[in-house]
Order: sequence, then structure tokens, then C-alpha cells
Amino acid sequence: MPAGLPNYLPTAYTDAIIRFSEESTRFEFRKDKYGALAAYIASSPFLLSQGDVSREKRSFERPFKIPVIKRMSITLKDGRTCVIGGQEPTTDAVALTFSVKGFEIKVPRALLDQNYIRYNELLTTALYFAWHKWYEFMETNCLSFLAANKSTALVDDASTQAYFTKSGAAYTGVQGAPFYAAYNYVLGRNILNAGTDFLDVTNGAAMVTQRLMGMNGAGNAVNQAMLLTGGATMYPTNFLVPDAGYAETHYMFTPGAVGIYHWLSPNAANNVVFEPQKDFWFSERDPMFNYFDASVHYQAACAEQTVGYNGAVEPVYYDKYEYTVDTSMVKSYSSVEGESPIIKYNLAPAA
Repeated sequence: MPAGLPNYLPTAYTDAIIRFSEESTRFEFRKDKYGALAAYIASSPFLLSQGDVSREKRSFERPFKIPVIKRMSITLKDGRTCVIGGQEPTTDAVALTFSVKGFEIKVPRALLDQNYIRYNELLTTALYFAWHKWYEFMETNCLSFLAANKSTALVDDASTQAYFTKSGAAYTGVQGAPFYAAYNYVLGRNILNAGTDFLDVTNGAAMVTQRLMGMNGAGNAVNQAMLLTGGATMYPTNFLVPDAGYAETHYMFTPGAVGIYHWLSPNAANNVVFEPQKDFWFSERDPMFNYFDASVHYQAACAEQTVGYNGAVEPVYYDKYEYTVDTSMVKSYSSVEGESPIIKYNLAPAA
């Protein structure tokens, strides 16, 4: 057999081979849903335009800042005067801090005609698993960001204590109807009004709770299904582990409370070619959300492999790809320490 790829992959033309159907490999290609990342993407346009970021962020050295006007506490007065004093608004600037995370893959190019697996299959499969590893990383980071930036200045008075107990930086209660009946009211007591559905990043157990409540609809003595209509859009994730002693943890926030943004490195944005067909840059959109632009660096390479006659060394050519994404997470501005549009709920199992 001629030298090349087939001799060192177990799918070479050396045995009688038949192919799995696409359905039979579904388990091997299983993937998660990344609910927190999806919630960030849904919230982002309400906070900042990705188009503005792409247009204005052009270099590593140039800081990206957002001007804001601080919340004012106005002092009311009685009567009128000849000389007006007045209170002056103050401003601030929010900086977007970017970080880069990516992956490298390589695919052998030569003699794939002697193998049951084709080049495009190898490449798309490698990209599939690499992207999902990146999604997992980003999902975990999104949850960490919510935990670090939740409100620590929760309203805690008789109006909220009738439904929830404040414990640290979270409201605690029980699963089911008591939570869904009261969370919107308590969010409003924290002066959070979405104008549309809130976003609810939670662990998967909340789906079971909603399914059970949905079974008690209008034809039942108690209609719990009505409590699930409007109010919040749920984004379940397997990566959120409830706090100890609780069955559900919810991070609820208004659209525009958080955002995630990205920009292309100058090499990728300008499609820099260092050496034609051997070393160049381009960009590519992420395959699952069609939101993130990756900077892609391609290199052609040669590596010696023991694939020749009687174990002889032969050159095998590879296509190598480096995918990187520069991202920044940010929340809506607050000039008051501890105040945040992100509210955390911990729910214990119903008695």
C-alpha cells in the first residue's frame, strides 16, 4: 500500500468495513444547550450594539469605553427664588475588557482516497467538538459573571418577606407556585421592570417544576398553568449547580442587563496573507449561535510519519487551523455599590 494517511488510522482500506448510519452516531455527537450563553446573546442587543463594537474596536491598544450618565438623587424644594442653585449631573465611562480563548486543530491532507473517512468529515468533526468545548468554557464563564455581579442590595422589608427570605445576596423560597406567583412582584420592589419577559437562567430542575405546574391547567380545581404565562423566559443549563440545600437556583434579569460582545483581530479582519496557500488569516462565524466571529489562522505543514513500506518514514501534509474569539462580558451600569439588575433566587423543595 502506498505511503500516507491510511496506514496509521484504523479506518484504512485494510478490513471489510461498513458505515454507521447518521442516526447511529447521534450519541457520540451529543451536545449541551448552553442556556446561560444563549441568554447573554438574547440580552446583548438591548445593552449595546454588536455592530458598534465591530466598527469602533479596531486595535488591541485602543480602549473601548462607553460613556454613561449617573443616576441622580434630586432634592426637592419649596417655593421659588431669584438665584437658582441646581444639581449638576455627573458622568462616568465603562470600559469593555476583552479576553481571547480558542483552539487548534489539524487534519491530514494526503491520500484520503485510501480511507473510509474523508477530509471534510475529519475537518467538520474536529471543528464540531472544538467549538463545543469553547461553548462549555463560555457557559461556565457566563454563570460565574452572573454570580459575581448579582445584586447585593436586595430590598428586604415586610413586602418581600411575605414571600421570600433574604439570605446573603439571594432571595430564598420554595419551588413551584409560590415562587412563580411572587417573583415578578419582588423584582418590581427592586425597581426592575422589564417591559417584556425577564430572562431566567436556571438549572434543569426548573423545567420539571414548570411541567408539573403546566399539568394543572384551566380544567383543574387550581389553575397553576396560568402562573407560567408571561413574566420570564427560562434558559435552563446543566452547568448551573444549585446552592447547597436547594433544588433550584435562578438568576433573573431584564433584557439589556448583561451582554457579551466580540471583535476580530486585525489579521483576520484584514484577511492577511503571509504566504499564499500556506499561511493566511480569515474569519468565520460560530456554527451554533451564528453570533461570534472567530479569527482563523491557517498554516500548511509537513510532518514525518512512519507510514511507508516496512515502517519507512514518509512526509504527511497537514492543514492546521487556529480559531480564537475575543470576547467581553459587561452588565448595565450602576453608580450605587451593590445594586444590580441581576437578582438571585434559591428555592428549596416544596414540603
